[in-house]
Amino acid sequence: MNIENTQPKDGHHENSRQYNKEKLEYNKQLAVSIIAWIISISLVLYKHNKFKVIYNDIKNIGFSISLVIVIIFSVYCWHSKNQKLKLSAEKASFGLIIAYLSRLDMVFAAYFIIFIFSFYAHDDII
Repeated sequence: MNIENTQPKDGHHENSRQYNKEKLEYNKQLAVSIIAWIISISLVLYKHNKFKVIYNDIKNIGFSISLVIVIIFSVYCWHSKNQKLKLSAEKASFGLIIAYLSRLDMVFAAYFIIFIFSFYAHDDII
């Protein structure tokens, strides 16, 4: 359920308590899905000794600086009032996650992260 579409465009909701309850349930489901995905990925990474790749990447100063710049820029875009900028940052973030999962040889993990965010996020995110 896309909670964004349940609130009227004028910003008023006849039953704000029900809306808040639905939004809270929506956020709980999203959080549980992401946590389950992170735990599953962590177990696979541990089993296949892929944490070494992540550690080596983080130790690489060029990689770390680039990652910090991308994160800062993405957060800026996500909080922008410009919807096109926000949507572009969301798509680029998915691209980065998918590319890094591919680097870790976790092709199927990319499928599930796309599924989770497509299911819980805006209709036009991907």
